[in-house]
Amino acid sequence: MKIYYPRLVQPGLRLLVACGGLALVNSAASAASEPAVAGGGRMHWEIGVTYAAGVNKVVDQMEINFGVTKKSVWPVGLKLGGYDEFSSGWCVGGSVGPCEVIAVDRGYYDDTNYNYIVPVTVDVRYIFPGQGEQKFYIRAGVTEPLAGGDYIGSGTPGPAVAIGGEVWHGRNLSVGLEAGYDGSKVEVKQGYYYGNPATKVTPIGFNATIFVRF
Repeated sequence: MKIYYPRLVQPGLRLLVACGGLALVNSAASAASEPAVAGGGRMHWEIGVTYAAGVNKVVDQMEINFGVTKKSVWPVGLKLGGYDEFSSGWCVGGSVGPCEVIAVDRGYYDDTNYNYIVPVTVDVRYIFPGQGEQKFYIRAGVTEPLAGGDYIGSGTPGPAVAIGGEVWHGRNLSVGLEAGYDGSKVEVKQGYYYGNPATKVTPIGFNATIFVRF
């Protein structure tokens, strides 16, 4: 058996560039028409590419339980999110990703089975005041991994915390970096041949993201 990972790095970067260009062209008009209401919220959207260290643990456990052979590992996926920013500095939002799809070639069966992990996070963040255009923040929330497939079972919610900030700020979009930890888990099912029990594994764990915000 061999595991193949879709190469999400190049499509992710292309999507970042494309969305950044669209934001530059289109968001000026919407920003100009946005009402300034005291205490009101302002919606922001983010598109990012995330490295998740825990993906290797999932693959290692699949190797233990099912005897699969690793060919390559691409622990990088797209992350999409948004949040409502209030004048107090508090924000409420969420995200989807980084999404992972693991395609398993079962060798002599001459077919391919797919396993997926789609983390969904709801969180609150606080943007520190007095920073000018460059905004630094902390956030905390809960992640629920939507997971399934022949070798991966259901997910278990876990805490998600991160710290991040903008490294470049433009009039209509910003580029930023974030580092965090996600403690949600997925189940690698009981092995068919080796009798190893089903095991909960952290598919994200420590993670780092580069994002475009607009």
